[in-house]
Amino acid sequence: MFSLPASVPLAWLGRCLGLTGLVISLSACAERTASPHSPPPAPVANLRYSSAYCGDGGAQLAARRLSTAARWHGFYAAQLQMTSPARIEPDFAREELLWISLGSRPTGGYQLQLAGAHRTADRLIVSLTQSAPAAGRFRTQVITSPCVLVSIEQAHDQPIELTGDLPGLPLVLEPASH
Repeated sequence: MFSLPASVPLAWLGRCLGLTGLVISLSACAERTASPHSPPPAPVANLRYSSAYCGDGGAQLAARRLSTAARWHGFYAAQLQMTSPARIEPDFAREELLWISLGSRPTGGYQLQLAGAHRTADRLIVSLTQSAPAAGRFRTQVITSPCVLVSIEQAHDQPIELTGDLPGLPLVLEPASH
């Protein structure tokens, strides 16, 4: 059986237990009366693949919108088959793919990153950033072509705008004709 030391007044213990009960009651009440929030929205874009060696060999930023299985399979066979570690099979009823390349870079250490994406009333906006090797640091002496493959919500007939801190942006990718 639990017993209290004589130095703990019962009135003090009653107040503590009373305050604890009040806090629990208020927190339960707050949960019931809080305004209902919808769950956070699903991400508009997800990074599916990133590499330093999968670009098209061009010198400039390049982007391709892949909205059908036929376009994706043709692009994969021509562009990514040798560099991609796994075959990606998107559900084109719900999503489409964006392939974006920085173009050729003189050394290793460059990377393209998905910074975020959001939908407006008339378009999907995808933000990109790039990182470059730090000055004075060792770099591999190999030509690279960093790229990302991003899955996005099916944008249907809306344009996709690429934004960010890269030369050549903003760039708008119009829907492909079917």
